[in-house]
Amino acid sequence: SDPMAGKPLNVIHRDISPQNIMISYNGEVKIVDFGIAKTEFKLNRTQAGVLKGKFGYMSPEQAAGLEVDSRTDVFSAGIILYEMLTGRRLFLGETDFDTLEKIKECVVPPPSKYNPAIRPDLQQVMLKALAKEREDRYPTAQAFQGALARIFYTQHPDFSSRDLSQFLRTLFSEDIEHEQEALRRAIDSLPAEEVAAATSAAEGANDRLIDSGSERPSFGSSGSRPSRARRVPIGAFSFEPKKTSPRWLSAAAKISAAIGGILVGVLLGWKWLHQTPIPAVVATPAPVAKTPALTTIQITTDPPGAKITINEKPKGQTPASLDLAVKTWIVVRFEKDGFKPLSEQVFVTEDQSTYGPYKLQRDVPAVGALQVTSDPSNAVISFDGEKTSFRTPAIIENVSLNVEHRISLELNGFRKAVKKFVPTEPEDKLHFKLEQNTVVLKINARPSDARVLIDGKERGQVIEDLETGKTYGLRVEAPGYYPMKRDITLSRPREEMDVELKKVRETETGTLSLNANPWANVIIDGKTVGVSPVLDYELSAGQHTIIFRHPDFKPVQKTITIKKGKNPDLIIDFRS
Repeated sequence: SDPMAGKPLNVIHRDISPQNIMISYNGEVKIVDFGIAKTEFKLNRTQAGVLKGKFGYMSPEQAAGLEVDSRTDVFSAGIILYEMLTGRRLFLGETDFDTLEKIKECVVPPPSKYNPAIRPDLQQVMLKALAKEREDRYPTAQAFQGALARIFYTQHPDFSSRDLSQFLRTLFSEDIEHEQEALRRAIDSLPAEEVAAATSAAEGANDRLIDSGSERPSFGSSGSRPSRARRVPIGAFSFEPKKTSPRWLSAAAKISAAIGGILVGVLLGWKWLHQTPIPAVVATPAPVAKTPALTTIQITTDPPGAKITINEKPKGQTPASLDLAVKTWIVVRFEKDGFKPLSEQVFVTEDQSTYGPYKLQRDVPAVGALQVTSDPSNAVISFDGEKTSFRTPAIIENVSLNVEHRISLELNGFRKAVKKFVPTEPEDKLHFKLEQNTVVLKINARPSDARVLIDGKERGQVIEDLETGKTYGLRVEAPGYYPMKRDITLSRPREEMDVELKKVRETETGTLSLNANPWANVIIDGKTVGVSPVLDYELSAGQHTIIFRHPDFKPVQKTITIKKGKNPDLIIDFRS
């Protein structure tokens, strides 16, 4: 609030993001860069449609270019909290446009999907902060902070600022050592009077950072103007602020304290809640480059053969011997078919070389009963490829839930029915509507007395027991007509075919007598008809080819035209 007027300033930071959050080695969280912050009294209002802030951490209303209030900062802090506890980005798209669209759609998967260690009450708080409609969020950052604090101190009432300080100093021990060495070298190069002045300023800053009279960590900056200093005190951040009005500094301090409290609460809970490592949002001076010390550890599981991932990177199977950096936190995940995944958070030290065996729990799926019915009933049930003794309706016990099963039914006169089904309820149901498998085939034949044969058997012109999908040989025949033959495959319950046979034409014939001197084999149109003489041989009217053969003479070929009735005799003499 305005210390002069006693009215709330309603400061909105509008750019709460990891880049604008700093943390000291003593656990003090600071929100920086209030360059685009606004109050309700600020004169230069943002032009409609102009976006300010980092796209990946905007609220839906901010991404849409609408007017914002303090609840936009609650949403941004919720994004950071989500990403710190799940280890994955929430709204990151391939382009800035994609990112803004994802934020405006505001589809937030439950964080426990990626980190099962997140408690239901914590998840409820996170999802409330990330509500799409601002009316459904916490009204202020202080309210959000309070909800988180209640959850944390319910579980860890004895946690104190000493625990946080020790944790951070362990985590950043090498960085602190490098900075202390750099400070010693800097002090050695300064005149004694400047060293004394700087030491006094640093002690004053540290007194403000650490509240020695409280056992609980300080949630956020006090907001007081830091002393001028030419160096950064160890474990604290010193900066030269711009000249700003007291009421602005007070409002900025309040929002920094509230949002800082939210994020330091996450840091407090990270180690004790055994959740995934926090992404790099800790702002510290760059350490002097140094190769981290490595140690070899042995990791085992019971049973062995589990796939290992460390910080989401594959590391082979158990048992395994791994070289890891000392004084680092890692998240080890074990996966093995038939067993539940197991995640453990481990702090690697030189003093411990063996980890495990980690006991894997068998993943026994829940089972239930499945009622299978059909219309008509009495169909034989096959379950997952095996034929059972059950007929519909039937109840199949001990069916694994949330697993896909293949159920098929067979009944004479009906098509085989197959369904893939995933039962989810302890008493689930599955119903089949069976389709008839028989076909009625009617042949409308001309002439009407034609015989109908199916696969060589006479069946009549109405057949009622054919199966769908099966191929049959159909033949329709009648005396004096050419037969009709074809293969048919039936698909509908009732089919009808019209078949008209073609009548055989009556042909005119004539007779011919043949003889040879000496004798001869007589061949007519390629067919041997006998040895001469051949008398009154009946041939169809038209041209015919006749060959006379004798072993001692060359063959004689004749082409003649037969007319109806008696034709002149054909006699040949081989010796002429």
